[in-house]
Amino acid sequence: MKEESNAILAIRWDTSNPRVLSYMIIDADYNYIKEPAKIELLKAEALEDSRKKFDEILKGISDECESVEPPPTVIYKTVRKNSKTSPLDISIYIDNCIEKTFKNRKKVNSDLKGGKGLNKFRKISEALDLYPAESKEAYVRHLWAVALKATPKMWDVGLKKVWRVRNGISPSGKLTRDERKKMGDFFAINTLET
Repeated sequence: MKEESNAILAIRWDTSNPRVLSYMIIDADYNYIKEPAKIELLKAEALEDSRKKFDEILKGISDECESVEPPPTVIYKTVRKNSKTSPLDISIYIDNCIEKTFKNRKKVNSDLKGGKGLNKFRKISEALDLYPAESKEAYVRHLWAVALKATPKMWDVGLKKVWRVRNGISPSGKLTRDERKKMGDFFAINTLET
């Protein structure tokens, strides 16, 4: 029997160039309610203009979530860099706005910076068909990492839950010997070095 679970709104703010806010909404079965989207905010924009634009973006995201019952859990990550071209103030402002706008939220430090963890995460997430057909962009991978709370050392935990759900198995609890073998084979085949 599958556990009752909320949908997830994953939000990721990245202060790279250009600054990007990306988000998606997935249901309890890890299917898209809202496919990944990204909004770029130019670094040249004044801090006040960025705040106003972000308020509008967040209001739009919040409006999209109103039709989801029960309301989604918000999992978010802000990638912060403090420099003259990327003020820390806007990242702090974004964190505060998310905290004020959404009640059921959790900030995570999840990220897959690169290397073997990211490569394995990419391969398995592609095998699980997590990406929209037309989009295999990096920001989508990073959104899934946020939604699944993936880290370089624990990249597989969330993906194993997705595999369980996609195979009609409870996301937690004991697996039968056959189910363990099937999951082990799936992960081994899809993480082979090519």
